[in-house]
Amino acid sequence: MESRKKLRAIIIAGIIIRILFWHTTPVTGDASFHYSIAQYIANTGSIPVFEYQTGPDPFWWPPLFHISAAFVFAVSGVVELTPLLFGIAGIFAFRRFCMAHYEKNADTATAILSFLPFHIYYSSIGYLETLMFLLCVGAFHFYLNHLKTKSVKDLIFSCIICALCAGTHYHGFVPLMGITGHLALSRKKTAIAFLVAGLMLSSPWYVRNHIVFGNPIWPKVHGGFYPHHSGVASEPASLMILNLLDPERWSALFLEFWVGAPNSGEDFWENTGIGRDSVPFFTFFLLLWLLMTIAATATGFWGFLRAKNDSSAQLALIVFFASLLPFSANGLARMFIAAIPFALAYMAAGFSAWGFRKKHILAAIACISFVGVSYAYSYTYMDIRSRLNPFFDMIGEDIPSDAGVIMPHNVQECLYYTGKKCIRIGGVAGMPYPTEENIDIVLKDNDIGFVCCTSFWSRAYKDHDRIICERFADEEPVIEHLSGDLWGRCWKT
Repeated sequence: MESRKKLRAIIIAGIIIRILFWHTTPVTGDASFHYSIAQYIANTGSIPVFEYQTGPDPFWWPPLFHISAAFVFAVSGVVELTPLLFGIAGIFAFRRFCMAHYEKNADTATAILSFLPFHIYYSSIGYLETLMFLLCVGAFHFYLNHLKTKSVKDLIFSCIICALCAGTHYHGFVPLMGITGHLALSRKKTAIAFLVAGLMLSSPWYVRNHIVFGNPIWPKVHGGFYPHHSGVASEPASLMILNLLDPERWSALFLEFWVGAPNSGEDFWENTGIGRDSVPFFTFFLLLWLLMTIAATATGFWGFLRAKNDSSAQLALIVFFASLLPFSANGLARMFIAAIPFALAYMAAGFSAWGFRKKHILAAIACISFVGVSYAYSYTYMDIRSRLNPFFDMIGEDIPSDAGVIMPHNVQECLYYTGKKCIRIGGVAGMPYPTEENIDIVLKDNDIGFVCCTSFWSRAYKDHDRIICERFADEEPVIEHLSGDLWGRCWKT
């Protein structure tokens, strides 16, 4: 009874932490256009294709998250609730998964998820990963049930949920690949039937993409009907293999997992440099935090090795290797979302096998440290980004609703924060890339009424972005916002 009360308190703490992050973490990057697309679906009852509301690319993402978010928006009027709801549901689904398949370590595994920076952070922003985690837990739960009971119904449920994973993102095929691979070890015909059924159930969206873009997983692998679109990402197999040998990719994955914020591993060392210059004893606490993250990761490996050759360990290994394919293409920690349920279960097993006393006190200190570092990242980012909010408000108030707006490098946040007609630059249904010689003609031909630039993204500007902003730099802006060294300006064309 006492342990049950402690677990209940831990789960409540995990929910409160997610709500706190949800209030603090700013909406940026991919989350901006995921929310904008969901609102478009809710408002129009249709899924966009080339419309400007889709952001920097035509809409190629499998749409399950966006449809779900559209429903949340229609019911509550707050589209941003979507990842938080999926994140909280993920805690309870994972608890059931562990009770069914890792009962001995279920409490510890649930506690780890409750305080896991990766899951906490993604529960606060509009990315697809909390839905993906929830679905992966369900798919593996029913499959492992099937291995115990031989129930065909459980296998069918697992297959349906695998198809839903593939309807959430391209790397959602990993659970289908993992379970198919595990089935093939003992029942090849069943494995083939499972794979075919999963592909058929998930195929409608990919058939749609093939019809629209000439490639079912456009803009990955090849450009289909639109080979010159700016988002097309095609890498030769040899380069993808070399990517897996790049230690920077693995360190970025490790750091993002423990910091939580998307892509945070990419600029982790740059950000810690700022911390060392401004926070006393920063280096000491950074090293202590890194040691704890390494120890926690090693505990997971130890727990996995102790599992030896049970069915779930085999499945976990196959899922891990299946995740290497999307990871080799972009190097993001979220490509391993399907492997995380197993990683947490084996981390709990490794922790439970620790032989020394007071380990729960050390674990509590580590969890507080992990969440503290992640929240410091979130809060600092929010503090910086909040300085731009008045600029977006001014755009929303002062620019006519039917005027075309160009915001170099950041069309998705322009859409989300201003609600204006923000036009993509380059690619399908976007404004052509301008040159210094033809920029005025290009802006006029594409009905661009305003150009808005900010110093916040200037370091990320590409040549065509820089050309646009420099064209108006010496003219008087119609909108100007200054906050310290941060500025935002809009010019009428």
